Amino acid sequence: MKSNRLIYSVLVLVGLTAASCKKDHPEVVVSPVYPISGEWYVHVYNEDGSAARPTYATLSTYNTSDNVNNIVWMKMLTSAVPYGLLGKVACNVPAKTISGDGTNIAFTPNKGFKVLEGKVLLDATKLKGSKTIADSIYVKYSTETDGKTYILSGHRRSQFVEDQY
Repeated sequence: MKSNRLIYSVLVLVGLTAASCKKDHPEVVVSPVYPISGEWYVHVYNEDGSAARPTYATLSTYNTSDNVNNIVWMKMLTSAVPYGLLGKVACNVPAKTISGDGTNIAFTPNKGFKVLEGKVLLDATKLKGSKTIADSIYVKYSTETDGKTYILSGHRRSQFVEDQY
């Protein structure tokens, strides 16, 4: 009788354990400006193609507090140099483009900037370290800070250690 009770108890315990392992997964909600939104490792070039920065910079693109799909924040806080960005510009999510005029609030006094060309290319590059496929970004913009035009070219941050430049 005791062995039946023990077997029954073990079976109940196993059943409860198995039932408790089932987890409901929350629905994944992405930004209304995805796939434009993200964190990007970019090279900064002068308009003539020469390097304006010798190492990668981090560009962040993300939705506004209005949570709309036609405006994106651009942030590349390197305010010690003239190509730093912090401002909102227009975007077109279906076309994966960024364009338009913005106010660069990374500097005091605030200056304007204009995105002349901006494009996100899905699955367009293979990363050096992890060899994974990632999205790439290209942004050409002019800034009133120094009157120059800069080009950002890079890829979406992968979070793999070997891709942390």
